[in-house]
Amino acid sequence: MQMQNLRRGFGLCGIVFLSLVVLPLSPVRAQLAEDNDALARRLFEEGRRLFQSGDFSASARAFRRAYLLSPRPGLLYNLALAELRAGNDALALEAFEGFLRQAPPDDPHRSEVSERVRVLRSMGVRPASQDEVKAAEVRAAQFIPSGAEPESPPPPPRERTSPQGEAQSPNEGTQEAQAAPSTSTEGTIQNAQANTVERVIGDGSSTPTQGDASIYPWITLGGGVVLLIAGAILLGAGIGDLSFANDPPPGSRWANVKSAHERGHVLTGFGIALGVAGAVGAGAGLLWGMSESHAAPSTQSALLSTIPFE
Repeated sequence: MQMQNLRRGFGLCGIVFLSLVVLPLSPVRAQLAEDNDALARRLFEEGRRLFQSGDFSASARAFRRAYLLSPRPGLLYNLALAELRAGNDALALEAFEGFLRQAPPDDPHRSEVSERVRVLRSMGVRPASQDEVKAAEVRAAQFIPSGAEPESPPPPPRERTSPQGEAQSPNEGTQEAQAAPSTSTEGTIQNAQANTVERVIGDGSSTPTQGDASIYPWITLGGGVVLLIAGAILLGAGIGDLSFANDPPPGSRWANVKSAHERGHVLTGFGIALGVAGAVGAGAGLLWGMSESHAAPSTQSALLSTIPFE
């Protein structure tokens, strides 16, 4: 009888605990989730705007903070693109592989992302370490979207004790991880490789300031036009000299006629050669530029609109 009373007492206590503590927390959690989604949406829009303006580092911080608030594969996709544009190959690869782990099997971007991962790994790029990711998350947490009031600074982190008994700051390892790549030649090589990845995969949103090769066809076209004009000038001068030599005006000296005849042949030959080279260069540059424009017609604004915030 006493045991039954105890059981009833524990049952009543459990019911009271659920009604007073657990159940009231449910709407609070729902409200927090809605607030996080609203802020994540703002950060997504801010990141897309920064990406379109060419500020890829700030765009990556905005997308990363949005992902921390509302983990969605689409945000990882955009984060990886921004990190890749900013030259952070390791962070980009880590985000791309995270997208492959979280995206559904029928996601239309899986094949594209898989190809990006393959190319990055074939170039020797490895995913960012946990310290590098944590450092990036710390920088992202400090990102404030335009028009928002800055949040109060977080309390200073507590020191933790290393295995040797020495006090160590939690950010000490991440600061070393940030400093090491900037002082090594490996970071420079990886930045150059990021541009190669864009040319190999070709998402169509590279800009000349990021080392894109799309400007080279138009340089070739301009050089061909310059050679063509120079050739035309020389050809005209040579024809004029030959005309003078073939029909000299009365009283002309023989030395002048002979010099004009010889010079006319030389100028005509050079003019024809430059004209042909210029025409070939201009035509090749025009075809090259048209082929690249046709192969990659998309823009930076179209790049991120493929995965809207849902």
